[in-house]
Amino acid sequence: FNPQEQEQNVPSFGTSVALTAPHEFASPDYAIVGAPRDNPGRAGSAHIFNVRARTWKRQARIVAADAAEGDGFGTAVGIERNVAVVGAHLDDRSSGSAYIFERSGTQWRQKQKLVPGDLERSNEFGRELVIHEDVIVVGAPNHTHSGVRFTGAAYVFVRDGDTWVQQAKLTADDAAASDSFGAAVAMSGKTLIVGAPKVDSNGEKDSGAAYVFVRDGDRWIQQAKLVSSD
Repeated sequence: FNPQEQEQNVPSFGTSVALTAPHEFASPDYAIVGAPRDNPGRAGSAHIFNVRARTWKRQARIVAADAAEGDGFGTAVGIERNVAVVGAHLDDRSSGSAYIFERSGTQWRQKQKLVPGDLERSNEFGRELVIHEDVIVVGAPNHTHSGVRFTGAAYVFVRDGDTWVQQAKLTADDAAASDSFGAAVAMSGKTLIVGAPKVDSNGEKDSGAAYVFVRDGDRWIQQAKLVSSD
């Protein structure tokens, strides 16, 4: 892709990428690419592409309405149907945020800015995210939980009419300092997996783990902790 027709150099273009989920046997029709150090002031941007007849063309360049220098907008991206989500993990002294954009025709407009209910400095909320149908999950790997620093957390938001509201805050059952829970997230159906690359497993420091959660109504229940056998 050429990220811009006239401005060819976009710093960090390709840091994050996502496709619309294919429905049945259809191919994805939208892609989003993050450029978290894009100018001006390295506030960041994201670029949305649409494919027609096997040709991908840029449809929009989106930025935060309250963009500020060094926000990291575009560090994480997700797209589903007519909704795009962009993480800005360095926004507001690294507390972080995520922005929701909705498409009308060929125009993408900012709809909402997400922050967790217990926002704190240096959480890096928005460093990773995923959108699946009417659920958005945003990781905050530097979150301090119950006084324990950098255990990490993942926040679940669900659509309620025209608004996205926080449904849950997820942490590991065995959360410990510096685990970085929320550094990676993925979702399919009612199953969510959250990466914690700094977890000590099997006596090995920072060997890492991943936690599986399953949705039961409004609750998310930890089902498994995955670690490598070796």
